[in-house]
Amino acid sequence: MTMQVTARHLIHRTAKEVVRHALTRLAMHRLVDSVRSAKGFSVGHFRNGTLAARFGEIYDVGLWTGGTGDVPLSGTGSTLAATRSVREGLPSLLRAIGAETLLDVGCGDLTWMSAIDLGIDYIGVDVVESVVRRNIEMHGSARRRFYCRDAMIGDLPDADTVLCREVLFHLGFAEIAAVLRNVGAKRRRWLIATTDASTLFNADIRCGDYRVLNLRLAPFRFPEPDHWLDDSAQIPGRRLAVWSFDRLPACGR
Repeated sequence: MTMQVTARHLIHRTAKEVVRHALTRLAMHRLVDSVRSAKGFSVGHFRNGTLAARFGEIYDVGLWTGGTGDVPLSGTGSTLAATRSVREGLPSLLRAIGAETLLDVGCGDLTWMSAIDLGIDYIGVDVVESVVRRNIEMHGSARRRFYCRDAMIGDLPDADTVLCREVLFHLGFAEIAAVLRNVGAKRRRWLIATTDASTLFNADIRCGDYRVLNLRLAPFRFPEPDHWLDDSAQIPGRRLAVWSFDRLPACGR
């Protein structure tokens, strides 16, 4: 079911993101972490310096599961319920844009993707080695391959279409820019990425945190997408949007 963004929600979320951005830019991480710890949230992963270590701890402690076995390690946005519209629409979308190989950047534990027959070759990459090993063991095949890569700097496999679903909103501005440049370093046709219409302001964050992210706004300023799928089962106004790489200067084009 599509969840619409109300004016009240938009104002509330935007104000929250402005505050989040200010706290990040003022480097008030200790204050933020102490408040979160007092509320029972885990913040230990922020002590890890590398992207692999930080996200590795997130998976090791099950940070995104909310302490329940009903939620996959990749979080509530990866459940079959949350991905129903995407699972139903993605295969036909890929056919419509003529995709031949899908590169899934930040593939996670493959809970929802493993339930789809895409009809094309699939390559999943993730920075967490244990996640990649498990995916190879459980889901690997001739048409479904997995590699451990840091998408900011690693040599990414060839593919005409790149998927970044619910990945970029866990990264800071500098890291997002690095991912987009690295992804666009090879000749590709389509980028499919999560974008949120529920905020009028994008906040910078530490890697491993979370905020809604509107790729149409600064500092990204993506154009109107060529295509999109509704992905608002959890967050009003969330879409999985499609852009031609030729229209994205942020990707080095």
